[in-house]
Amino acid sequence: MALCLAAPAGIAHGAVAPTRDAAPIAAAIVVDPALVTGASFVQLPPLGISAAVTSKAAARFPRAGGSYAILSTGNTGGTFGASWRNMSTDNEGGATHGDTSRDVTVLKIDVMVPAGANCLDLDQRFLSEEFPEFPGIIYNDGFVAELDVHDWKTIGSTVIAPHNFAFRTDGTPLNVRTSGDTSANDTNARGTVFDGATPLVRTSTPAAPGPHSLYLSLFDQGDATYDSAVLLDRLVARRARRGTCALGAFPIVKPDITLAKPRVLANGSTNFRARVSSESSIARVVVRLDGAPVYARTNFPDNERNFGFNVPIDIASLGRGTHQLTYVVVNRAGATTATRKFRR
Repeated sequence: MALCLAAPAGIAHGAVAPTRDAAPIAAAIVVDPALVTGASFVQLPPLGISAAVTSKAAARFPRAGGSYAILSTGNTGGTFGASWRNMSTDNEGGATHGDTSRDVTVLKIDVMVPAGANCLDLDQRFLSEEFPEFPGIIYNDGFVAELDVHDWKTIGSTVIAPHNFAFRTDGTPLNVRTSGDTSANDTNARGTVFDGATPLVRTSTPAAPGPHSLYLSLFDQGDATYDSAVLLDRLVARRARRGTCALGAFPIVKPDITLAKPRVLANGSTNFRARVSSESSIARVVVRLDGAPVYARTNFPDNERNFGFNVPIDIASLGRGTHQLTYVVVNRAGATTATRKFRR
């Protein structure tokens, strides 16, 4: 039986509505309300309101529908604004999952995976004030997503989460570490008060038809200050072909390709300029002129995600008529293409 889900009444467009009621949080995350059969908070910090619903357009959210959810280790009402503001709140949530967890919020969403579906997807972005000062040390807030078994814990600077499916390529939970495809940077946090954020990522887990419980946990680690948050949306059940429901967190934002105005060089050739901006590491860039490669590059360093490059073309050597440059940039989200036509 599906739970009757409704967002809190009276939310102004773009406003943030903090709540201790799990039902509107689940409603903001799920695409099809029939998927959800129940929602509750397994744990909340004693102070503050660490969950909220919002329709604020920021950080590429919302993903589906008009609203999404925020979980925070601090004040959800202060999620958006100028990044110079310091988000540091102690909600007096003690060590409940091991010896270094603090201000833990655990949202439980009960679902009924329909016949024919075998995979659950969830979109998220992790944000933190710990960037760039504290990546990878004991002050290492994180986000954990578990299906049916809720057993993660902290020991010192380590998070032990054998059933977490929102993990980085190194196996650790989503956090602000600065390596790999889910590494954090300041650009990803634009529009929020936080200093850094991961790319927009999608996590998936196999789920057989029938009842399941999804546990979504956000926590401070090592101390209860320097807040973190996670944006959550687009929870769906789908039928996945073999190999297309991989565990883990994978960036899903395609790169932006900006084509600048061409510039004629002193030797008479024309420089076609482009700039690429990607939230995840770039695998390959290829440029073709009328189908033939004229530029190619691979082996990008992980931290080279925003760069410009030039493709010089001797237009005078081309046949008369219309010609086309095709730019292809490949990152973890797939291939993105941009084209420019010009006449000889």
